[in-house]
Amino acid sequence: MLGKLLKHEFRATARVTLPMFAALLVLAVLGNLSTRMLEATNVALLKILGSLIIAAFGAALFAVCIMAVVIMVKRFHSNLLTNEGYLMFTLPVSVHSLVCSKIIVSVVWFIGTGLAVFVALLIVTFRVENVHKLLASTGEFFNLIFSQYSLDAAAISLELLAMLLLSGAAVCLVFYASLAVGYSFTKSKGLKAVIFFFVFQFATQFIGTGLTILMGSHLDLYVPPNAAFLWHLIVAIIVAALLLYCAVFYVITTSFLQKRLNLE
Repeated sequence: MLGKLLKHEFRATARVTLPMFAALLVLAVLGNLSTRMLEATNVALLKILGSLIIAAFGAALFAVCIMAVVIMVKRFHSNLLTNEGYLMFTLPVSVHSLVCSKIIVSVVWFIGTGLAVFVALLIVTFRVENVHKLLASTGEFFNLIFSQYSLDAAAISLELLAMLLLSGAAVCLVFYASLAVGYSFTKSKGLKAVIFFFVFQFATQFIGTGLTILMGSHLDLYVPPNAAFLWHLIVAIIVAALLLYCAVFYVITTSFLQKRLNLE
């Protein structure tokens, strides 16, 4: 059933995200042409037009990143916390499946947004004469990393991927938990969800800062055998912290949806 939920969720969100990515890439192409035009012309009108297109591209980059979060929050809210929630909670699926489907789809679109922004930046700065230099530099970089660090490089890649996925899930879950707690009340649900979001942020920042100071004082006394080992140790601590963060907010979200949800 989780597969069907994912399929439905991807279809619903793709109607917004894919046109948004397409518009960003079109603006990137126009932005590239505009920069060339600004370099080649002295006509004031064309310079103004080119500047406006580049400004629109910059605004689109910002909007795409914000919309990824807005879509994530909106889908959770509209599906589970409004009248549509009556239908969703009558389906023969668990709350865990509903929440996990939201998290998975949102994390995929976060990654898709990052890739779209990266490709758009490549397009807007594209120059034929720089392509060979970029490919050569990229090839040399990866050859150096994998030739000198071998298994460490592969492990680092997996660690970075784990941090990326867990960070995306953590972003989703703190919003989901705030909404789930806020909508357990009968009045001012949206306002209370916002208040709980800031409460959760303050609490996690406070605890995180304290633990960082505590661990930092101990790490100062520890001499690692090499730089790679220190990197793996730091990443392991970050991954463990992200797992704990996700677990806490996942439990809050599912518990309130199961036991305290108020759709009235």
